[in-house]
Amino acid sequence: MKKFIIFSFILISFLSCDNDPTPPLPPTVTTGDVTNIGNSSASISVSSSEYNPKEIGVLYGTTPTVTLANAHKVQTSSYNNIAYLAGLSASTVYYYKAYATNGTDYTYGATSSFFTTNSTAKVVTGTGSSTGYYSTYYHFSLNTYAWGLDQISEWGNQVSSTALFTNSAIYSVSVANYVEGTAYSQGWQTKYTGIEYYRAYAKLKSGIYIYGEIKSVNVTY
Repeated sequence: MKKFIIFSFILISFLSCDNDPTPPLPPTVTTGDVTNIGNSSASISVSSSEYNPKEIGVLYGTTPTVTLANAHKVQTSSYNNIAYLAGLSASTVYYYKAYATNGTDYTYGATSSFFTTNSTAKVVTGTGSSTGYYSTYYHFSLNTYAWGLDQISEWGNQVSSTALFTNSAIYSVSVANYVEGTAYSQGWQTKYTGIEYYRAYAKLKSGIYIYGEIKSVNVTY
């Protein structure tokens, strides 16, 4: 009887250990380049050794030592993605680094920095509406506003089927024929119904891009 009890205890212990999975190691992560630096926004690329990590993104702040405790965190959603930073202060140095986690432990990329601009130019994303179906296309219109045209070389709307704007089309507006601060309506067309994401954009004469708020329009018939 004692032998049976001892054997049962060993067997249960073995099965308990076997069913106690060890969390996977967090993936290695690389801090990429920063682009589209504006007065209050920037875009930072992130890459990981794992195709679909549990969580990946960017930590950023105004102190050279960037940690989970003192930094802002922007999470991205997939492998080799872009982190979109917003609400930044103009003419400010920001420090940033990539991070990834398996849910328990974190790994980090190298720390880098960038300097936000101080331009008075801005664009505002207006309303969008579905306007009907004709000539084999679904049509919709977008309104856009811009200020500081003396600092802008190009502006208009950017439209994409995803909120990350990984596959987007750009339609620019003639700066010469626009009255600053007024609504400019653009007509768009697509072969598909559904949600289209859009935002105003402008290319400054310095070569930097700035963006308005991301909005969406439900293209229907």
